[in-house]
Amino acid sequence: MKKKWLLAFILIVFIAGGAFAQGANAITIDLIPLHIGLELSQGNLVNDDFDYKVFCGALQYERQLTREISLGLRVYYLWLGVGTSMVIDSVTNKIELEISTLSVDGLFRYYPGGRTFFVGAIFGYGNMEYLGKSSEQGKVLDVTTNYFKVGPRLGWRITFGTSGFIMDIFLGYDYAYLVGSSTMQQMTKQNAEMDDGEAGTMFKELERDILVGGPRFGFSLGWRF
Repeated sequence: MKKKWLLAFILIVFIAGGAFAQGANAITIDLIPLHIGLELSQGNLVNDDFDYKVFCGALQYERQLTREISLGLRVYYLWLGVGTSMVIDSVTNKIELEISTLSVDGLFRYYPGGRTFFVGAIFGYGNMEYLGKSSEQGKVLDVTTNYFKVGPRLGWRITFGTSGFIMDIFLGYDYAYLVGSSTMQQMTKQNAEMDDGEAGTMFKELERDILVGGPRFGFSLGWRF
């Protein structure tokens, strides 16, 4: 079923793309975050005792300044909500945890000879937000951690015929630098019982090397107009 929807989407892109002539603007949607969100929402992320919902997506705009140089903007968002219930002394306590990450990156690309291959870089901002709620205690956790991001890129932007339909593929690595207090430092301020030890290292590596920074790969479809 998922393959049929993907084929239908590609067909619509080809048909609609004919309305645009090739130009200096390009808008693409990254299919990898959409695939990740779909797989997570259909799978069993933790176990049967937890309910969760997932949304994940990325949108990119690129403006061609010259035949070789372009600037752009890329927005990536991931939201994960997890819920469970605990019964203590015949009292049911519902617990909800929301985790989200938002990245807004400025793009620079150089196309040698004005061809499909490019090298470039991103400069941007990323954050992690943790929000915990309890039916017994209300809001128990509210933490936002901020990062400055920079990283190299290389890839290919392929235009199919004169329809304006494009495929954009890139590889890269994002270096994430903490701005302000870390996630665990903020958690220990809100709850003195928490210990900024191994948990602090885990949060730092999870954010810096996976969710906000770390290896990056994109596979996008879109239009030039």
